[in-house]
Amino acid sequence: MSAPDKKIVVKKLNQKYGFFLSTIKGKQIMYQGVSSEKRIVVCTPYS
Repeated sequence: MSAPDKKIVVKKLNQKYGFFLSTIKGKQIMYQGVSSEKRIVVCTPYS
């Protein structure tokens, strides 16, 4: 089973939850976002 492309994962999360996810400095596959005082950290598949 192949891992989904990380760009697709980030795009879907942005659309569903209204976050603007940006990469965490020094981390290629980790993203963070803030919306309405809620913070999300996501580790995407490495592809």
